[in-house]
Amino acid sequence: TTALRHDPVFRGVLNKQLKYPYGAQHNGLFTRLFIGFDVDGRGRITNVTSLMPLRSQLGFETTVEKALARMPHLHPRYEG
Repeated sequence: TTALRHDPVFRGVLNKQLKYPYGAQHNGLFTRLFIGFDVDGRGRITNVTSLMPLRSQLGFETTVEKALARMPHLHPRYEG
C-alpha cells in the first residue's frame, strides 16, 4: 500500500489548494510545517493539528488547515 505522503494525487490536489500566506510572502518569510491529521472510514480528513505550533503566527498553519479542509475525500485505505 502506498503511504499517503507518496500518493501523487493527494500531493497534487494539496499543492493546488495551498495558497502562500500574503503577510509571509510580502515579508519574504518561509518555513516548513509538520501537520498531523486522521483519515476516517469515509476518507474525510479530521483532527488536523500542527506539530510545530510556535510557527502558527506566520499564517502557514491556518493556510494548511484550510487547504486540508477543502480536500476531496481520500481512499478509505488511508484510514487511521
